[in-house]
Amino acid sequence: DIFRLMDRLLLLSSEGQVVFTGPTSAAQDHFGSLGLVPSTPGTSVADHVLDLVIKAPRSQVSQLVYAFTVSATAHADNAWITALIMQGTKADRAASADPHQSNKARPKYQASYLQQVSALSRRLSANCVRHPLLIGLNFGATFVMALGLGAIYWKSGRDTGGIQDRFGSLFFMLMYLALASLSSLPIWCDDRLLFVRERAAGAYGTAAYFTSVVLFDVLPMRLLPPLFFVAASYPMIGLRAGGLYWAHTLLVLVLSNITAASLSMAIGAALPSVALANMAGSLAVLLSMLFGGFLLSRNKMPGWIGWAAGLSYVRYAFEALVSTEFHGATGFRFTAFHQPGAPPDKLPHVNVSGDDILATFGFSTSDSAYWDDVAALTLLCGLLLGATFL
Repeated sequence: DIFRLMDRLLLLSSEGQVVFTGPTSAAQDHFGSLGLVPSTPGTSVADHVLDLVIKAPRSQVSQLVYAFTVSATAHADNAWITALIMQGTKADRAASADPHQSNKARPKYQASYLQQVSALSRRLSANCVRHPLLIGLNFGATFVMALGLGAIYWKSGRDTGGIQDRFGSLFFMLMYLALASLSSLPIWCDDRLLFVRERAAGAYGTAAYFTSVVLFDVLPMRLLPPLFFVAASYPMIGLRAGGLYWAHTLLVLVLSNITAASLSMAIGAALPSVALANMAGSLAVLLSMLFGGFLLSRNKMPGWIGWAAGLSYVRYAFEALVSTEFHGATGFRFTAFHQPGAPPDKLPHVNVSGDDILATFGFSTSDSAYWDDVAALTLLCGLLLGATFL
């Protein structure tokens, strides 16, 4: 894998003679033309030839050096080096001819911001192709979980049990996505040393690196998994019918997923090790769930700790989801305790509206509640991404 990441290869003998230098992609053809093909499958040609150079007698090494000197690869590499030298010479002459231009400050980076983002995105996409397990496992597990959730809460009713099932299924979606977002914790820790060195060398800027990494984490890992829940679980559970409510649920799940990933990124960037980041990230997710409004009723939350609920992204996401499901809806009823199998029409019950249910559990019943929560989620997401960048 490391060999494939190299753009150029320089291979020297024990006496410092050049056995090969040039593009890594040309090494296979060059040594293959000399009959130096690895006998063991999976061995890179560079490792094979290096081992040969170390163990071979001096006469054979001299033959390899001469073979490279007269090869087309050597001629092409010399022409490339000459072109680079000529290009630098022309730039120096142009700067000398215009002293005012030479005194101007040179740009910090030769490539523009968009070019940097494009180059970094290509590298990240290549890494995704080489290591597809994380994305594949995320998609596969989410799809299976979405089907399982729909099967468990299949066609939830509109009585007390059905109301509880609707609350539980919506909270589980948020909980699953929050736990899955912990995969964003090691993003900055794993490549921190590489980023510091490449930025110091002037390869790219912090903004370009941050943009490319966030895009490659958000687009595949945070946008598609919520779609599985809305496409599969939503109709199986029997949640509120209508394209508008479907779209509102999808928007909240996506925003919640991105906000959870932003929280994990901020924690991972702030702490020096993955172990500490895992512990802090898990604690942050658990606290967000605790103050989300499902495990602890908002009506029963002590005043001295109520401020913590305002920092929980799960609170805003869950309220937006239940508001979509219940606000303005009718046909629900609170039923008394009964033995399983009792006829529904024989049960004592109280007809309630969706707003009555929301008020009972301490959620807002205003018409603007949904968009207020969406705005709060967006603000939290922006603040967390800003903290990660800083």
